[in-house]
Amino acid sequence: MTLAEVRAGLEDVVRFKLEPLLGLIRSEGITKNARVLSIYAANQLFQLRQEQVESAARVQALQESVGVFSAQGGIPVRDPRAGAATSAGGAAGNAVSPQLDQSFLEQIMELSTAKEDSEYKRKLIDRVIAESETMAARSREAAYYEDLAKELRASSGRTVGSLEMVALIKNRSAEAFGEIVKAIEQTAAIYKELSALNLNPTTTMFAVTEPFISQTHRSLTLRTVVLYLLLVLILSLLLVPIGCLLHHAFRRPMSA
Repeated sequence: MTLAEVRAGLEDVVRFKLEPLLGLIRSEGITKNARVLSIYAANQLFQLRQEQVESAARVQALQESVGVFSAQGGIPVRDPRAGAATSAGGAAGNAVSPQLDQSFLEQIMELSTAKEDSEYKRKLIDRVIAESETMAARSREAAYYEDLAKELRASSGRTVGSLEMVALIKNRSAEAFGEIVKAIEQTAAIYKELSALNLNPTTTMFAVTEPFISQTHRSLTLRTVVLYLLLVLILSLLLVPIGCLLHHAFRRPMSA
């Protein structure tokens, strides 16, 4: 099971089970307290209308900014042949390589500025698109709550659905919420598996190939002592004759 499959299952629950149940409940007028539901729908509708006005004002401001920026963004670019001709004319009587003139440097700066301006304009347009999509989603929600408020007002004096219809709605709601709980458990299992792989890796760092053996390693073994004695003996055989020769060499001038 992957997250994409869990999401697809939840979308199917919403589209084919919960949304039909909402339509059935609205058409039958089944509610425990119609007055409280009507107040809730009116409040939601008011909030969404306010958000729509705010989004529309933001979209208008961004569109005006894009228009003003586009009107002022026409940066003229000089002909590069003019700078090349100037450089060629200055270098006609000189064998040295031509140097960059002021017009060429200004052209490079203008091209860099034009690139930054186009990037800024693209960001503004992306914000306009995002705000427009948000405003469209709020319009859809507002239409839903407006229709719900109308149906509640129309069904104020009408009898609610039958007991069989209420039982059917409860059974289908329980089935839908059971699938939602199953999707939550699947998501938790995926998260647990990812945590086990990322936080507690099971990569084998070593492998046991032979039976365990208990050994004791001393700091000074007999072999090490023998090697030290041989080293001292060799140094003695070398240093004692050298010392005797040096002693004899220092004593001869003193006796003379």
